[in-house]
Amino acid sequence: MDNPRNQSVTLRELAGSLFLYKWLIVGLMLLFGGTAAAVSYSMPDVYEASVQMWAQDQSPGLRDASNYASDVAARVKLVLTNLREVLYSRRVLESTLVRSGLAPADSTTAATSGPVLDVPVAKLRKAVTVEAPKGSDFGATQIFFVRVRDESPDRAGQLLDALLGAFQARYGELSAQQAQDLLAETTRLVEKSREDLKAAEHRFDSFVANLKGGLSELNALGGAPGGDSELRRGLTTINDRLVAARADLKVQLAFFEQLQSTRPESGDTIIVPSQLVRDYPGLQEATRELTVARSQMRDVSARSHSVLPEYQAAADRLQLIEQAYRREVNHAMLAMEREITARSQAVTFLSQQGEDYARRLAELSNKYVEFDGLREELRQRRLIVDDAERRRSDAAHARLTAAKDVLFSIIDGPRTSTKPVSPQRRLNVAVGLVLGLITGVGLALLLRQYSHTVRSEIDLAAVDDQLVVVSVPKIRRPLERVM
Repeated sequence: MDNPRNQSVTLRELAGSLFLYKWLIVGLMLLFGGTAAAVSYSMPDVYEASVQMWAQDQSPGLRDASNYASDVAARVKLVLTNLREVLYSRRVLESTLVRSGLAPADSTTAATSGPVLDVPVAKLRKAVTVEAPKGSDFGATQIFFVRVRDESPDRAGQLLDALLGAFQARYGELSAQQAQDLLAETTRLVEKSREDLKAAEHRFDSFVANLKGGLSELNALGGAPGGDSELRRGLTTINDRLVAARADLKVQLAFFEQLQSTRPESGDTIIVPSQLVRDYPGLQEATRELTVARSQMRDVSARSHSVLPEYQAAADRLQLIEQAYRREVNHAMLAMEREITARSQAVTFLSQQGEDYARRLAELSNKYVEFDGLREELRQRRLIVDDAERRRSDAAHARLTAAKDVLFSIIDGPRTSTKPVSPQRRLNVAVGLVLGLITGVGLALLLRQYSHTVRSEIDLAAVDDQLVVVSVPKIRRPLERVM
């Protein structure tokens, strides 16, 4: 049989158990509440002075002068990222104590800085808080709150004013120092950019000197439409002359082969090409006379006998003309050989000259890429020098104005609370009473769970397995009064 104590209890039984231990619960509530009240009222009243502020990301002058390199921009970003570190720095806190009159003016010297102000600085560091607006992370917005707590409201406001003054002064010093560092950085950048420019100019001058007068050709290749230049026009002219010379040489070679095929042994006549008539007029005339003589000989042979004088005269005349024709052919072949040799040499010369022009043009085309790259590098280096000098000028101006720049603006306050913000006595007492109630209820339920006292049918059934037949109700009034 299951233990009845392990069975679920009703709300009435639970209330009855709590009522049974009511004095325990009340006692614990009074104990916790009284302790909280005693501790709260023993603590001194703390007042708070607060101010809402807005911060720039950095000094305006530094912002204009620090965009040249990312590492420079990171070093001159003075606010928000390291705001807490500067505000909690020993230098700012010591200056706050001095400004507020809580420390002597000479306490920040090296002789008294350590032991004299260690305790007040540590106490002030705990009293100062820097927070972001509710609902945002610190650093995500340029708005922040500075709060100072102290037992005296006047002293809290005094400390806040002194802290803001020391804070502004320290950031002014940091701005001036960063402006000085930025000026030194931009000066180094100017020197480095000038060295790079000088090296680029030296490379460009050396390249131009090695061109040996080809600078105009390079400029023409890059500036004229289609890369037209005197060298390219010369190459075009040579190619045109070479094509014409090769065509003439081809005609000469073909005619020479024809002359060779009509040697005196063959006796065939030739036809002089029209383009060679002017060069060989005697050959053309001899060919024409040979053709006429042979025609006349055929006519005489047709009407006369070979023994007749007319036939003999025509034969003698034909023989003389054939001899003259052979001599003219030999003369033409000799002249043709000389002409072919000269034209071959001309073709060879033009070919070599064209190759030289093409090779020179290819070299210049390849060099133009390098020339254009050096010229563009020189232009970029000059722009970098100009930009670096401008930024150095901005940094020099920022050094003069950085300490005067307003890095913080007060949006609301300063305000000092008229009522203590700590301790919150009512809240502490209420929390103590609630904790006493929770502890008392828990302890009452725990005592009921492990108690062996029989107070109900369920408790009796847990002790003995016998069935409970009847129960006598508890009489809350004396029996005599009931009778």
